[in-house]
Amino acid sequence: MRKSTKRTLVVTGVLATVAVGGASLDAQAGVRLASTKGAAAASAGTTSSPQATPTQSPGSGSDASLRVLTYNIKQGQIGREAGKGCAGAMSQIAKVIKSTDARVAALQEVDYGVDRSCDHVQTDELLARLGWSYACKGPATPHQGGRMGNAVISAHPITSCQNRALPVPADEEPRGAAVATITTPGGQSVTVASTHLTVGDEHAALRGRQATSLALMLGSTNGPAIAAGDFNATASEKGTMSPLKKAGFTDSLPALGENRGTCGTAQIDHLFARGATPTSGSIISSATASDHVPAFVDFQLPTSSKTMSSSPTATSPTGASTTGSGGRAMNAR
Repeated sequence: MRKSTKRTLVVTGVLATVAVGGASLDAQAGVRLASTKGAAAASAGTTSSPQATPTQSPGSGSDASLRVLTYNIKQGQIGREAGKGCAGAMSQIAKVIKSTDARVAALQEVDYGVDRSCDHVQTDELLARLGWSYACKGPATPHQGGRMGNAVISAHPITSCQNRALPVPADEEPRGAAVATITTPGGQSVTVASTHLTVGDEHAALRGRQATSLALMLGSTNGPAIAAGDFNATASEKGTMSPLKKAGFTDSLPALGENRGTCGTAQIDHLFARGATPTSGSIISSATASDHVPAFVDFQLPTSSKTMSSSPTATSPTGASTTGSGGRAMNAR
């Protein structure tokens, strides 16, 4: 296991760590892709299933495109219950991520120092196994001596990270979003948020408020923005979908004609995009490492999204902002 070097700045109320060091993973292939051509063919009564290839794939080679994955990993519980142990469970999750050739992953139900996960920080374990270098950590819910929450992990540099709170009643578990600004190999600056909205049919109105908060949060960003995660809502739940769509975001998987379920038969995991064009994507229905399956989308990025990097700004769950200096990573407890 290759060691990574971390530079951290402790900021109260915020957790966002960038780890430096680690090699790129090899390109993988063989998953079924939905594409803009596939969506058009489906509307005409036919189907199209192009294959990803290990050369010039959007995950690894194209300067103007980016493959982003969303995956609720259920803290590796499935692997632990199967007798793989904490380390084996994370190896199983990492293998699934690696098989997609994504270079950015929005993760949900990630454990940070929780007893059930051997007190490990699961983002650190995944970075080591993937050979990636950067993580924006977003712990939200206290549990068993640690916290569970969201994360954005990346093979490309994360230049800023925010752990933002979403609205919840006092009697509901905290919910949030890890919001990372990523610089691609082509120099484009892209904002990627990983979020997990409140579960339950009785909380549809609350999810709508959370989606509105997320849309407002990302509305202030410059350049392309992607909101990915477990929304606990299908595309038919208009109250949750509408705030993002009204803010100019496209629900990428349905737009590509990819309508398979991500948790059982329900497609409740989404990748919303604004300023980035979804060109192909897939739901990895064969994955068994969690109760959700991962989904990824290839996004075409505008060349005008190349921007100068700025100092990282972290925003606490109370809304206070703290700016790091010198491009150092931020880490709060």
